[in-house]
Amino acid sequence: MPYCEQIKKERYTNGSRVKAVIAKVLNQNDLANIGDDPVLSRYKSAAHSGRVGKDRMLEVYGDFEVASHCDLHEDARTTDPQAFLKSAVTSRKFLEDFFQKECRGFAWPYGAYTDETVKLLNEAGFAYGRTTENTDDVTA
Repeated sequence: MPYCEQIKKERYTNGSRVKAVIAKVLNQNDLANIGDDPVLSRYKSAAHSGRVGKDRMLEVYGDFEVASHCDLHEDARTTDPQAFLKSAVTSRKFLEDFFQKECRGFAWPYGAYTDETVKLLNEAGFAYGRTTENTDDVTA
């Protein structure tokens, strides 16, 4: 399987952070020094630094379905629910404007959520919520 397809497959089946998947795939295939490979080089900086700058977001994440994650990585357990919702929606708007495609999902910061924040995100039109624990549908 081509490495980029393996990265995408791992991303969707594991729900892992992209940088962890990239590092895993590179390590599994003994590609720590990928050099100037035209396909893998776009992932190289993410695998080494763990972060992708705004200038490379479209290049690195453009083929993935991106999900909102809040502006400041707010914790649903300790943040006012309305403030949490506002941050989630603002993040979604940024992603939709930036990538020019719908942002249907939400990745819960810290894997944390409350019944109220699940309800609010559902009412705001999010199709699913993903945590470090599961990938349950927020509409369930």
